[in-house]
Amino acid sequence: MSPSAKDALRRPITDPITGTSFVTDELDVIKEDLDVDEFILQLARFKKSKVDVRPAVTAADCELALDGAHQLSITVHDKDRALYTSGILDYAIDMEVRGWSWRLAGRRKSGRDITLVFEPRPVAWLRAERGRKKARRGKTTRAEFIRALVMAIKRGRIRFISPELGTTQPREKLDLPKRSNERDRRSNRQPGLDKGFRPSDGSSGKLSETAARNAERVLIVGEKKGARRKVQVAAMMTVYQESRFSTAATNGVHVGLFQQDPRYWPASRDPERDAAPFYDKLIAADRQNPNARLTSLIESVQGSGQPEAYAQWRTEAEQIVDHFYGASTGGSESISVTVVKPYEFRVKRGENWYRTATRLAEEVNWRLWTVRDDFHYQSETSLFDSKSLMTIKEGEGGIDIIDFDDDDRKPVTELTVTCRMRMWLAPVGTVVTVEDGGSADGRYLVSNISRSYFSQSGQVTLRKPTKPKLEPANETNQLTFGGGGAGLGSSSFSRGERIRGSRPGFPTTATTSVLPIHDTAGLTGYPAHDYMAPAGSPCVSPVDGKVCKISGSDPSNGPPQGPHGPFGLSVYISGGGSTYYLTHMGSRVVHVGQLVRQGEIIGTVGDYAKWGGANHIHMGVCVGGSCFGSCLSG
Repeated sequence: MSPSAKDALRRPITDPITGTSFVTDELDVIKEDLDVDEFILQLARFKKSKVDVRPAVTAADCELALDGAHQLSITVHDKDRALYTSGILDYAIDMEVRGWSWRLAGRRKSGRDITLVFEPRPVAWLRAERGRKKARRGKTTRAEFIRALVMAIKRGRIRFISPELGTTQPREKLDLPKRSNERDRRSNRQPGLDKGFRPSDGSSGKLSETAARNAERVLIVGEKKGARRKVQVAAMMTVYQESRFSTAATNGVHVGLFQQDPRYWPASRDPERDAAPFYDKLIAADRQNPNARLTSLIESVQGSGQPEAYAQWRTEAEQIVDHFYGASTGGSESISVTVVKPYEFRVKRGENWYRTATRLAEEVNWRLWTVRDDFHYQSETSLFDSKSLMTIKEGEGGIDIIDFDDDDRKPVTELTVTCRMRMWLAPVGTVVTVEDGGSADGRYLVSNISRSYFSQSGQVTLRKPTKPKLEPANETNQLTFGGGGAGLGSSSFSRGERIRGSRPGFPTTATTSVLPIHDTAGLTGYPAHDYMAPAGSPCVSPVDGKVCKISGSDPSNGPPQGPHGPFGLSVYISGGGSTYYLTHMGSRVVHVGQLVRQGEIIGTVGDYAKWGGANHIHMGVCVGGSCFGSCLSG
């Protein structure tokens, strides 16, 4: 060994990349011989034991590992069973060996031999804790959660060292679902009305099955002509107002479902024949003015002089069209959403804190190990960026043998070095360079050091670093609504869950249609849209913000003022300079003051259809703070 290498034995070494300080005399616990007399003296002092096992120590081994707890093992030949029957092995015995603190963690008995297994005392302290703890990812990093466990131990002077403590690590990506649109839904299902479906008559009753078949025949004509949803809704509103779906309807001049004048229209009383020219003109009008109100669109074709008369049938028309395309709770098509659960770091039931810390490290392929009373947490690739502490060659500087597998099909990734321990300089977690080893030349990470105290030699395992894994993706749960899927009461959500693929500004993800803008009754300054969605499906926050108010009534009691009036639970959310008012909810999982993210589940869509309405979320938006009830006012 060169003089400079000998001097380095006692010199602190600071890693230039990570700033981590390694002191080479920390290896004294494994480099220097075990003082058996001192060990026995400490054992004898415990509980004032009079057991003398000095001449009976038959083995003493130490192992320092990068990917597990260090271990000190002492084997005693207990010929007369004096040690076994003394009772002292029932206690947590602490030992000091070369500046390291150890605690008795296990005992192995084989005949008259007893092996005492010690682990670093900080590990034992952490292993003794079992209290439940958790933290949500996004608010804390994995390293910060492990540090919180370690620093909660109030005994000794434990430090936690991690160069990337507050760094957010990259995550596995979730496959975002393809957003379905009307064309997708049409291609995945043959449109139609289920047998037995009967449209609402506008009050508490239902129209006949014949009326339902006539509605279906009209909608099929529109479907074949490529009519979009808005046009289909307009057609249904027209037939509702003109004939209530009766082909026999007439006022003496106008005839059939659309009350057509025979001078200008077929007026044949045949649904398909009468619907075809109606759709031709309606589609042309829609293309000419795609943003026209529904009533204006209908009036451009019908010329009734009373366009607002059609408006009263909007909700019923929406129900029929929703059912036709299988997108409502009564339809035959099911709608699926993916619920993304919040990812939490937690102590599992029955798990001690040390097992939790090592499990969390293993999940991302990082390493958690101790140096004296310090815990280190770092990835192997980060450690590998460090400066090499020593260069070794077989047959030189105390290096006796370097063993490895040389295979042309793969590079050398692990070496086993047999060396004289007094001359070894590199602790676990540091880098060593191998020279004159042929295909094994290169830099390696020290992952394990072991020796018997009855020998001057020991073994060191060197290996190439393993790459860290990405942070696991959040768990997901696929739920189905409508078409016999989950309904109100059969789906429950927890705080912090969100919907994958949700769109900013939308309160639902299973939206089947969005009705035109209209006022919010009783709440001036909240122009709103209705977002049609199945009962029980998730209602989500349309924006990052804060829940500032909740209101509403018990949805199980129905709408207090009858169909089309106020119904269900309501939530006000402030965010992005606006206040969002969401109502017609069947359940609510948020509270006032709670911060929510866009797409986070705040409740479920209420079962308004049970009471004669349409299942939807009504969302009004007050821009700024001037509106009544705005969370931003004042």
